[in-house]
Amino acid sequence: MDINSLFVIRNDITSLKNFYGNSFFKKFNLMSYAFRGQGDKEYTLLPSAFRETEENKCIWKYNYKSDWDFILSEIGNIIYFYKDCNRHGLSLPKIPDWLLHNSNGSRLNMVILKDRLLSSKIWVADEFKELFSLAQHYGMPTRFLDWTYNFNIALYFATMDSLKNTKRDFSVWFINVLLLEDFKNYLIECNFNGHKVDEFPLSFIVPKYSDNLNINAQKGVSSSWEINLDEAYDNMNSMPLNNKPLEELLKAFFETHVNTFEDFLKIYPRYRNEKVLLKYNFSHNEGIEILNFLKFQGIDYSFIYPGYQSIIKQRKIDAHLLK
Repeated sequence: MDINSLFVIRNDITSLKNFYGNSFFKKFNLMSYAFRGQGDKEYTLLPSAFRETEENKCIWKYNYKSDWDFILSEIGNIIYFYKDCNRHGLSLPKIPDWLLHNSNGSRLNMVILKDRLLSSKIWVADEFKELFSLAQHYGMPTRFLDWTYNFNIALYFATMDSLKNTKRDFSVWFINVLLLEDFKNYLIECNFNGHKVDEFPLSFIVPKYSDNLNINAQKGVSSSWEINLDEAYDNMNSMPLNNKPLEELLKAFFETHVNTFEDFLKIYPRYRNEKVLLKYNFSHNEGIEILNFLKFQGIDYSFIYPGYQSIIKQRKIDAHLLK
């Protein structure tokens, strides 16, 4: 099969009217997808922590030498986030006691850390995913990518970033969560039945919506491309950090496992005409019109960030943008 057919990464600009009028919703089952809005159509699906910015290097101390060095940086940051939030009495997901007990907030006991980490096999390990997702939501750069199950919310984020920051044409990405999770489970079942195949390293993390008003309103979901910890540790001095954007990682995996995916489609034929990843682009010049359209649909700042302050912030947005 042609793997390129699974990836529709458009370069042209689509007007909102044409987007909603071109039978788009008849082509795809949007219930299968999550969406990500980005304020520049040239942006790739690169997690914020992998961008080698001065802030990431100086404030968050990310080490881009290798996967293992980067993981150690991540652990230092998540410990800082956990301990400071806990000190202020904020609600937090539980993380393993061994990590807290072997950290003084600035240095980690490397021997215990290495043994405990390697026993998890993958990174980010399941017991840390909810905490990383929470930190990502509030602005800490991580290897996670934020998505939403609501297309209009993704469109809102992309439009606002375009109007306030980039001044560029913007995009909304679609990722087929249902297909990818079924494919991942299929590969796990193959290994369980003795058919040795590579496991699919992309995971999706859905937080507990009841614990956070913002995340509930935004219907957020995070994705993470998992790292094999044994390989990261064994190759720390010879293999550079794998910081490719998600669209490249996904396409490379499917190209390498095309025959396995064909076998998967024989069992799940309903996915035969579906896409894995799509991107649609919108015009910066249409941004105000799109915001007005979304506001009519009930999607604005005060909806996405519930609270008293958001009502005031929305009034200011209306005054400056939606004149």
